[in-house]
Amino acid sequence: MAERRLFHLLFIAKDTSTYIDRNYSYLERELATHVQVTVWRKSGHLQSILKQLTVVPDFIIIVNDIGKKMEPVVHGLATTLIPSALFVNDVHRFTEKRRQFLRKNPNTYVFSVTRDACYTAYPEFADRIRWLPHFVEPRIFKDYQLEKNYELLLLGAVGAAYPFREHLLKTFANDSNFIYRPHPGYTFDETDRKGLVGKRYAMELNKAKLFFTCPSLYGYPVKKYYEALACHTLLLAPSFNELEDLGFKPGTHFIKVDEENVAEATAYYLHQHKERELVAQQGHLFIHKNHSTAVRTKQLIDQIEEILYMKGK
Repeated sequence: MAERRLFHLLFIAKDTSTYIDRNYSYLERELATHVQVTVWRKSGHLQSILKQLTVVPDFIIIVNDIGKKMEPVVHGLATTLIPSALFVNDVHRFTEKRRQFLRKNPNTYVFSVTRDACYTAYPEFADRIRWLPHFVEPRIFKDYQLEKNYELLLLGAVGAAYPFREHLLKTFANDSNFIYRPHPGYTFDETDRKGLVGKRYAMELNKAKLFFTCPSLYGYPVKKYYEALACHTLLLAPSFNELEDLGFKPGTHFIKVDEENVAEATAYYLHQHKERELVAQQGHLFIHKNHSTAVRTKQLIDQIEEILYMKGK
């Protein structure tokens, strides 16, 4: 049984267990194996929320930027000395609302899945920003050992925010080996057995010999960088400093490409089975060792304990 830490966490977030992005649902569950966790789903004033709890929390986490609007909305964090943190997934969304929130609540930290974009957007809160990158749940994103019957695969959103993906659509428009499937949306009907979400999405990744993604215009290390590698699939994608600072090594864990060389690199690795397998295996092991739910949860707990220590808790 996992070691339990001696603090109580109030986790305020929507139930994301039926979302396309279920990481916070996985995080909730993993946290509960290490610390005492109370989960709260609704908006409200913090003092009202606290009155309904049986235990006063030592730390508060708020996740409210998953979906079309910021929710749950929590007011009154400045009325307590309990330290808190706001999780940030997409820095480019809700930027000013988040800024006003942080100004009103000086005891609230930022746990951001991106580093550079967050510091750029909120330089005035640099001392309160903590980098907590994306991660994968190994029970879902793994090597299913399925037949690699997709040659070239691209999944997800395209458009102005993803110029490299748009380039891929044009480059491989007449290539019968190229498969593209659009983003399925952020929520879905659990009875829909065809939607590429959860395990089905991971299995699609596992079927591909080559998979493509990109960091978007915003320079984010998007989850697809982690997910493709976790599923033992060779990833071809642009590289950048933040990604490499996460430990992703071009040529070792994935293949670095850009608009100029992606067609040539694709043709090469499609026919180089041994090299493709070697990089895919190294990437697979790297993700499962360094970027799993369990690893990220322990890092989160360390960050919280550091803040509590600073606050004399």
